[in-house]
Amino acid sequence: MPQLNFNEAFIEIQAGNHFIDDTLIMSLAEPNNTLYWQDKTVRLENIEIPAYVVASYENVLHTHGTFEGFRKIQSENKWLRVHNSHEWYDLYQNDSQSELLQYFDYYLKGIDNGWEETPQIRVSLLDPNGTDVVNRVIEEWPPSDYTFSQLYLHPNNTMSPDQGAIAANVSYAAVNGSAIFQIPVEEESELLGYMKLRLWVEAVGSDDMDLYITVTKVSANGDALLRTLPQGGTSISAAYQYSHVSRRQLDTDKSTESEPVLLFQGEQMLSAGEIVPVDIGLWPLGLRIHAGEMLQVTVEPGVDSIGGPAFGSAEIPVPRESFTFMPADNITFVTLGDPTLWAPDWVTEQAPSQTSRNIGTHVIHMGGQYDSHLLVPLKTVRHV
Repeated sequence: MPQLNFNEAFIEIQAGNHFIDDTLIMSLAEPNNTLYWQDKTVRLENIEIPAYVVASYENVLHTHGTFEGFRKIQSENKWLRVHNSHEWYDLYQNDSQSELLQYFDYYLKGIDNGWEETPQIRVSLLDPNGTDVVNRVIEEWPPSDYTFSQLYLHPNNTMSPDQGAIAANVSYAAVNGSAIFQIPVEEESELLGYMKLRLWVEAVGSDDMDLYITVTKVSANGDALLRTLPQGGTSISAAYQYSHVSRRQLDTDKSTESEPVLLFQGEQMLSAGEIVPVDIGLWPLGLRIHAGEMLQVTVEPGVDSIGGPAFGSAEIPVPRESFTFMPADNITFVTLGDPTLWAPDWVTEQAPSQTSRNIGTHVIHMGGQYDSHLLVPLKTVRHV
């Protein structure tokens, strides 16, 4: 599902004397995986030099790509560190700065400083309403010692390891409704790695569906659990994904059971009464889940995030001759940014939002022949 707002903002704030690809317009003009997009795909498998990769779970722009970069590069010497904050905050922490300097000193200056003893993979486990685990050493990414569990959706808004024998469904308004499914966790557990949500869906009143999926943990009462962020503020800790159901076709050569990869070649529109499966891969997450808390899946309408200009037009008075002057000086000012005097072409060249295909009612089918479920990597642990 296109999320074009960042593209618009990025293009607007780039200053220079030359041109930049209008990737926002191209996203609308060439929605398939054409030669245009293939040419822009980094050949990660050609990278063989040492790499120090830093990732997080909660950056909507970088999370999936950072982990994929680590997995696909062919470097024999590569390190992955997954922190529990924002990349800018993490970068300027003293420990992060020291470790990065140690890495550069070792490879760029040839200083024998013990860098090669650094654990190759360290992850964090987020714990809203608890204490995060940071810098846990694991042997591989994704880890293989977590068991994939299939949690089947049920019409009473629950999940369980057992698929219902009788076909049923849950529906919600396609504009502002939602469907929530929960399962209590009886023992101290951890979730680490990639998830997949399979839904059997039907669109009533439309030929397509845009979905927004959230997987997180909530309290025993179903209340949101907030995590105090190291950089300030609070947030739930969740894995997210959007899905354009008409573009559900998978690349069978690249997809795995837990990680579906979309083909992006054409649309498969829905017919009235048609029920289709859609496999939705969620970005990786590390999460501690305490006994009594619940794992929750939320399915709701996806919304195209494209908006207006990132910063709008401002009128700023500045001194005509100099930026430094005494308060008593008689200064002539000139106003910059007056929209009546300055109207660059790009103001009228912004891409319009796409017309939403979320009309009528979304129906999720489950039970019987409809194996709607969350595939999730879990492990029972004893927290100390």
